[in-house]
Amino acid sequence: MSKIVSLTGLIGSGKSKVGSLFAGIGVPVIDVDIINKNILDKNEFVKQKIINLFGIQYINQNSVLDKEKIRNLIFNDSDARLKLENILHPLIFNEVAMQIKKIQYPYTIVIVPLLFKNNLFLSITDRSLFVDCNQKTLIERVKERSKISEDMINTILKTQIPRTIQIDMADDKIDNNSDEITLLDKVKDLHNKYLNLFSRKL
Repeated sequence: MSKIVSLTGLIGSGKSKVGSLFAGIGVPVIDVDIINKNILDKNEFVKQKIINLFGIQYINQNSVLDKEKIRNLIFNDSDARLKLENILHPLIFNEVAMQIKKIQYPYTIVIVPLLFKNNLFLSITDRSLFVDCNQKTLIERVKERSKISEDMINTILKTQIPRTIQIDMADDKIDNNSDEITLLDKVKDLHNKYLNLFSRKL
């Protein structure tokens, strides 16, 4: 069975970019955020659960979940965040597990934004990789990508385990403060490391 490298980092650190570079050299990559988005967009059971828990106001005029309202709710209300996680996390985990079963490769990258708060994903992680980035850069990235305020970004960051602690918890770290060519070289180095490490365990 494919070994699991769980890739994590703070919001805006460049997890998806690092994941895309691993994918570009042939490594299977599963992005938890993409699975989460698909569930929120298409799963009627989840939509009804959210309506029951939080109210019809979290459904927009097109009868789909209003992600901006949900984001504002969960990052300002820890109880609401926990309730939503209890709905989503098992569904996301089951989908990831099904995808992993189909993979024939020494290892798989699974992008998990809140890895060190998620015992489900920690339980299947063979190696953890933290994407590091300075705070100024990540704030600019999130503002440009998601069009949300710096205050909201800082609110989100406060819900995440601090950078220095995650670095200590992770098995490996990749720095994403420079250009893409440099980042790709670092990805290739880690790729070779993981192939050597996991091939010995097969």
